[in-house]
Amino acid sequence: MAIANGYASLAEVKAAARITDTVDDALLEIAIESASRAIDGHTHRNFYVVGTALSTRVFATGNSDFVWIDDVASTTGFEGAGIECDYVPHAFESVFAPTTSIVGSDGSAKSPRELMNIGDDRFVVMMNAANKGIVPNRKSFGENLLAFSLFAKKHDDALLYLHTEQFGAMGGIDLVKLVNAVGIPEHQVKFVDQFAYRNQIPNHILAGLYSMSDVLLSVSMGEGFGIPVIEAQACGTPVIVSDWTAQPELCGDGWVVETQPWWDPMQDSWFATPLVSGIVDALEQAYSRGGGHSDKAVTWASEYSADNVFTNNWLPLLEKL
Repeated sequence: MAIANGYASLAEVKAAARITDTVDDALLEIAIESASRAIDGHTHRNFYVVGTALSTRVFATGNSDFVWIDDVASTTGFEGAGIECDYVPHAFESVFAPTTSIVGSDGSAKSPRELMNIGDDRFVVMMNAANKGIVPNRKSFGENLLAFSLFAKKHDDALLYLHTEQFGAMGGIDLVKLVNAVGIPEHQVKFVDQFAYRNQIPNHILAGLYSMSDVLLSVSMGEGFGIPVIEAQACGTPVIVSDWTAQPELCGDGWVVETQPWWDPMQDSWFATPLVSGIVDALEQAYSRGGGHSDKAVTWASEYSADNVFTNNWLPLLEKL
């Protein structure tokens, strides 16, 4: 039989297997064709050109969330047809700015640390990450908390503030168990009020929480964007992120942590596991800097303000449409 759109030729397979005779050629061709179509089905992609680059294609949805399409074999056809790509990033609202005081429910103004009952002498490491997903645990709570535990053993003034759901009730993991497993002492960890968190904390208070923190710990296995990284820097707080996906691009003032590849068989794609030692080093560098407000972070993040993104990205795009 003739192999149609195979991912290896008969000659290549025979050479790799050191087969010199032709006795089983027909069986090998069937095996190559079968394996090639199995690859198509497993990946939901065709890694070969079908027709021409500008052929009309119709794609059916796999479910309500995804449309599987073939990989683009070349961009030449698109460029020749004058098809352009425009980039419009996420943005933050003006409420995310350095915040020194918050008006409480009793009408009195308090500093964010007063509101949270955190002393000015503490080095505050904040995590603002949704506690969703068990395997993989995309926000890398295990690596982050273990790294903080190692860091905190040398710095009794360090405090980890976890702005997230505490017990895994939203499809995540039990962070209290994890805190105990990595050995973080009770006086070095603080969770957001769970009732307030479930009822959505207003953005002006979240801005105060970013502002009170010395560094945002936002190392993860991967991000589509990672809006807390931009929000925190807009409030003057440097960040620690992974050297993976969108994260290093959003680090205007902070530290980028090395990762190692992690294969996710459920999604047939790569994540990246942050190195615990790298997180510890980044925390040490943040601590050595002394914490506090960063003008550099505020200036850099301004590119992603809602006004700037609207003016510099949305308006030019809308003018083209």
